[in-house]
Amino acid sequence: MSTVFVTTGATIVFEELIRSTLDEKFINTLKSLGYIKLVVQYGVSGAELFEQCLSKLSLDNDSFSVEGFPFSDDISSIISQCDVVVSHAGTGSILDTLRLKKKLIVMVNDKLMDNHQLEIAQELENNGCLLKTCASLQGLLSCFDKLQSFNQHPLPEPDPNIIEDILHEL
Repeated sequence: MSTVFVTTGATIVFEELIRSTLDEKFINTLKSLGYIKLVVQYGVSGAELFEQCLSKLSLDNDSFSVEGFPFSDDISSIISQCDVVVSHAGTGSILDTLRLKKKLIVMVNDKLMDNHQLEIAQELENNGCLLKTCASLQGLLSCFDKLQSFNQHPLPEPDPNIIEDILHEL
């Protein structure tokens, strides 16, 4: 099963990510690439926007399905069952996805204060770990074009001795 999982984070509703991934053009792009399912984690206050966007899609008698939910305590199991993750640029979501070795597209929310998410996403894109886009449908579509030939580099394994090494330096 070819599934795309979208995670917007649990707390702040990332409206542009929800709107972009529930846009007819995006859905048609997924279908043309052979995906058959889209799962959207829309956050604790994004249900109304999710339902509103979903109602505009014409999915009747279609082999493509869309599901959504607000929050999960076990997001890793959902990520492990998908082929591609489209995520907000939260560090936890990025690391969870990359540790599970899933292809990752990150949409940066430029409306956040002190946009550290952009810095994290940019650095990981520079290292070939993910593809990054601004908050737009066109950027997301462009990333899916690039994804077809993207040779993702794995995230380096964590070093369990790093804290001990820092303490020895003190």
